[in-house]
Amino acid sequence: MKIYCTKNLGNLVPADDMAVAAFAKIKTGSMVQVEVKRIRNEAFFKKWWLLAQFAYDHWEPSSIDVRGQKPEKNFERFRKDLITLSGFYHIDHSLCKETFRVEADSIAWSSMDEDTFDILYNKTIDVILKKILTTYKREDIDNVMDQLLLGFG
Repeated sequence: MKIYCTKNLGNLVPADDMAVAAFAKIKTGSMVQVEVKRIRNEAFFKKWWLLAQFAYDHWEPSSIDVRGQKPEKNFERFRKDLITLSGFYHIDHSLCKETFRVEADSIAWSSMDEDTFDILYNKTIDVILKKILTTYKREDIDNVMDQLLLGFG
């Protein structure tokens, strides 16, 4: 059974009627197993997307394709590359082609908890500073994100 709690003065307390009912069934002194998982913060999730969009808007592909043209920008590929370069990826193997492919980990709420997402956010900034906004400092990006969030809210 999954129930939701909030932290209140050092204790976990039931967050809704279902949790109250579940707690009521536990006898005082009984031992229970609990998996603590912070619920994802929607505002923080949106902040990562704004960060990725800001970096994408400032990114210019430097490579030339086989026809001598710059490839078209693709936000979906770009955001997956940000995730991969931040260290959140897995390797897939194709039986048909006998090749390996690096795939970005999913940032879906069911796939990545809040603590891991926090690490991803900070590592994404590191990647952006190294690869795209090379004249920026961390404080510059933080200031830009604060301004973007004000306009977004």
